[in-house]
Amino acid sequence: MKKIRDSRFELLRIVAMLLIVASHFSAQSVIYWSHSNTLLETIKLMYFDILGQPGAIVFFIISGYFAFQSDDFSKQKEKAKNQVKKTWSKTWFYSVSILVLVWLIFGRPGLKQIAMAVLPFSFNEYWFISCYLILIAVSPWLNKLIKTMQYNEFRNLLVVLFILMFPALLNGGIINNLVLAFAGYLSGAFIKRFKDRIDNISSKTIVWTMIGVYVLMLISVACAKIIGISMYHSGHFTHFPLSYILALCIFILFSRMKPFKNKTINLLASGAFAVYLITVQPLMVPILWNNIVHIKIYQNMGILIPFITILISVIIYICCALLDIVLVRIYRSVKMMFRGARSI
Repeated sequence: MKKIRDSRFELLRIVAMLLIVASHFSAQSVIYWSHSNTLLETIKLMYFDILGQPGAIVFFIISGYFAFQSDDFSKQKEKAKNQVKKTWSKTWFYSVSILVLVWLIFGRPGLKQIAMAVLPFSFNEYWFISCYLILIAVSPWLNKLIKTMQYNEFRNLLVVLFILMFPALLNGGIINNLVLAFAGYLSGAFIKRFKDRIDNISSKTIVWTMIGVYVLMLISVACAKIIGISMYHSGHFTHFPLSYILALCIFILFSRMKPFKNKTINLLASGAFAVYLITVQPLMVPILWNNIVHIKIYQNMGILIPFITILISVIIYICCALLDIVLVRIYRSVKMMFRGARSI
């Protein structure tokens, strides 16, 4: 009998992906909306954008938290191999499928766009997926290291990784994103192994830490604007250290919820990966926000904008997740048909 997943963490996957989608809404509003370019306007447009990276880090933390499903090294390697294969295949499928649809509906894209769709990892368009693939590929060896470390050693390693996030602020790229991914994965494992110590931190402290970090993020956006960084990149200094702390707080709070199981939540959470793949595909981005969402019409909604951002993010998530659920079921049905035909 298939084990039903703990819906606390499935709900967390949904929330984390909603943060990512909402951050994309915020980033696209900077592109499509006309704005005064003032300090206050920058903060108003970016308050959701700065939540995207914490949402991505949460997924790395979840992976680390569930790292020890088996003590058998061979089984871990086989599972990692299958996960990498499945993730790579799904990424390539959605990237190429969107390319074909765009080509049929809007005409042939440029050669670079075609190359980016066919070779999605070669152009660093999916930093989150690239880091995830590398992380999962080496996870069996990481898990061996995790099992040998005592509390102080483990804590010191996380401190070193946290310090390495500060130079990353000066120069982004795949290596720096990998530091973030490994820190998230190891933090998840640390929280699982030393749960009794983490439990000594009160939920009230964690909530106030979240509020403080978010305020610091907004201040960093203001500072970036003051020193002349463009509005689109003004959330740069919220990346890495602050995003990492916020992601840890979010994860710990969800892990303290009472365990429960809900099939609807678990089903919708299974489509979270596809939501990301669809919404960040380079050819899909302008179509989604300009042609489907019509983001320009929401510019003058005033205080309703935060609620509209959340609502649209939820709608996008549900539509993409349901599409993926249907496609997965069709794929499984076809696969079973072929297996049945071979056995005849």
